[in-house]
Order: sequence, then structure tokens, then C-alpha cells
Amino acid sequence: MVAPHLATPHDFAASALRIRVTDRDAVRGIEPGTAERVSAPLDTVLTLELDGAAFALGVAADELLLAALGRTVARTMGEGVVAVDVVRDGRSVPARVDLICLGERQLDATGMVVMAHRVLTEVSAGRADGHLGDRGADVDVLFNYVGTTPARTATPPLVGHALELRAYRDGGLMQVDWWFDSNRFDHATVQEFAEQFPFALIELTSEATPSV
Repeated sequence: MVAPHLATPHDFAASALRIRVTDRDAVRGIEPGTAERVSAPLDTVLTLELDGAAFALGVAADELLLAALGRTVARTMGEGVVAVDVVRDGRSVPARVDLICLGERQLDATGMVVMAHRVLTEVSAGRADGHLGDRGADVDVLFNYVGTTPARTATPPLVGHALELRAYRDGGLMQVDWWFDSNRFDHATVQEFAEQFPFALIELTSEATPSV
């Protein structure tokens, strides 16, 4: 169950600590040669687990992936809120959301999934802060769910962000690419994100119960 004071993302986000996810500050905007990638595709078992859980919980796959991102940040960088630009189809204008990043002691698996569902429902309904260009300059993280669109047809990586989680289908498997600006991230930090993400996803898919 979601704790009463975390009934909506906005309730928590209004007073929560803002987390810095980058290792260091740098001039915003990607310089040639600084965009790097850590590729960490989900295996067959975890892809099936993701799809099965999405069906059982009545949510979309990207909602589970976004919830797993929140849990991953909490485990690696600390608890709080991170501003994230969200794209749900690989092509639309990014919408800024506040992603709640909490460990299981603060918010259980069901609560994390409910949070992500509500956040992305606002995006789909056009209630999130859609923007282009400079209005998103203060957002370091991009969650880009390309879905079944071939990755080669999607937008170039990062587009000004320091970190992009790009998820897409390839050969039936869910591919997860972590693009990062090497001026602002150490490779080891992003590798830790990539390693923790499947564990966070398994926790959510195995422990969350239908509630949306």
C-alpha cells in the first residue's frame, strides 16, 4: 500500500530532497566524442517477467521500467526526487516529470508502480510540462521508451541530457541502453546503474500487486 503522505507524486515531490545524479558539473550540451553507451539488454526470462507483470498489474511496460529507474537511483545515488524528461514513443516532445526515488523501506513495490503509473498517465494526458530546447536545460536525465520502433529511427542519444535510459524491443527482447555524457559521468557510475536496474525490476515485477 502507498503510505498516506505519498498518495500522489506531487505530495512527496513538493518537499523531498532533490538528488544530483551526475558525478560532476560540466558545460551542458554534448561535445563530439563524449556520448558513451553501456548496453544492458534484459534476457529472455526477464523480458517475459516484465511483460507478464505488466499484464497482471494492468500497467504498461514503460511504467514498470520507469519505476525501476526510480528504485535504481535510490539504491545507487540516494533517496529523493529527480527531474526526468520522459518520452513514451521515441518521437514525441519530452515532458518533464518529478521521479520519486525511494528504497523499499520507504515505498514498497506496489507503491513504486502506482507512482510511475500516475506520472506517465499525466504525460499521456498532456498534464506534464512538455517542452523543447532550453526549457529542459536543467533536466539531466532522459527516460526514452522507444518501444517497438527500431532504435536506428529514434532521435540521437542524449540531446543535451547527461544521462539517457533508452528502452526498445529488438528480436523480442527488451533492450536497455544507458547513454551518458562522459564529461559529467564516470563510466563506473553508469555501469552501476546498469547492474542495479535488473534487480530493481525483478523486485517490482515479483512483489507488486494490482492496484491501478
